[in-house]
Amino acid sequence: MENSKPLGSVGLDTQPSAPEAPSAEPSRPFSIYETFLTEEGILPQSPPEDKSLQEITPNGTNSPIISLPTIDDDCAREALIQFATQKCCYGATPAKNLVLMEIKPYATFKYRLETFTEDRGVKWVNEPFHGQDVDGPERGPAPSAWEIAVEGPPLFVDCIVDVPVPHTAYVKVCSTCSGLCTVICYVCGGLGRRTCISCGGTGRQMNNTFCYSCSGMGRSSCYSCFGRGRITCSDCAGNGKQIRYVMLTVTWKNNITEYIQDRQTGFPLKKFSKVNGDNIFCDQSVMVYPIVGFPEEDISEASRVTTQKHLEMFSSTMRIHQQRQTIERIPLYHVIYDWKGKQHSYYIYGTEKKVYAPGYPARCCWLCSIL
Repeated sequence: MENSKPLGSVGLDTQPSAPEAPSAEPSRPFSIYETFLTEEGILPQSPPEDKSLQEITPNGTNSPIISLPTIDDDCAREALIQFATQKCCYGATPAKNLVLMEIKPYATFKYRLETFTEDRGVKWVNEPFHGQDVDGPERGPAPSAWEIAVEGPPLFVDCIVDVPVPHTAYVKVCSTCSGLCTVICYVCGGLGRRTCISCGGTGRQMNNTFCYSCSGMGRSSCYSCFGRGRITCSDCAGNGKQIRYVMLTVTWKNNITEYIQDRQTGFPLKKFSKVNGDNIFCDQSVMVYPIVGFPEEDISEASRVTTQKHLEMFSSTMRIHQQRQTIERIPLYHVIYDWKGKQHSYYIYGTEKKVYAPGYPARCCWLCSIL
């Protein structure tokens, strides 16, 4: 199906003549595209081979020095007090009077790899022709998709830009109306009249009175075509001709893969996505290498697997502009306390010191206990 953009309409009483076109449809307007362009979708265009992107080797980036986070009793108690007071169904008495027994600190690490890529695809575009300039093949050969200079966004920012491919335009008879400038009305099917809305086609109202909307005929003039049976063709704006050209779509995307350690502490990992941690490592380059020798082996393994996966996924079909890998240390504390002779616990997580306390002893609403 051909793409189109409606640019207005003209009256139906007369058939306007189409503006002068520079030439008829060329048989081979742009040979570098005609072999693969189809009528539907955006076909990707592979970038030229980038010899700088070599296979990732085990000789990777050295790891940072890490340390466990710390928190004192007063800070742990204050975090729980704020948590309890912010919930309408929680009482703050246990938080204020609990007996702290133990605080277990954990350094939970989040590995993140960002690969900023550029992808290019082409598609046919049709627009109404109304005498505008036509940049056709007579002005020179059409450049390939990756030869066209397009200004991109800042690094690691998603963006999509459409750019007409130079020297690919030509004028053609509108395939929707075959150059007639009008098409059959889609509302009435070309009859010019449709079932009366007021009486449902019976000619009489619900109270069995005469229907004045359709004069008792059960059918009224079509509101779309005003009874003519035809409407202005929107694909050519009533001009009978279209300008057709190749549109280049450039897509910049920041592809992100994250890995978060599971310390098996009973804390739900999904909550880490709502808080921040301390950035302890950042490596940015056109191509980053795996991290080697990190104290937590699963982080080094995640770096090795992810960098290799991104290389395989993106280097052959897209252009990689930049990569960035980071390690974030997210504080996590498991606080165990006593309240009225029973042992309870809660978690403090993130630099914001948010609290997760599913077993808090003073709550009167079951819904609040799971939020």
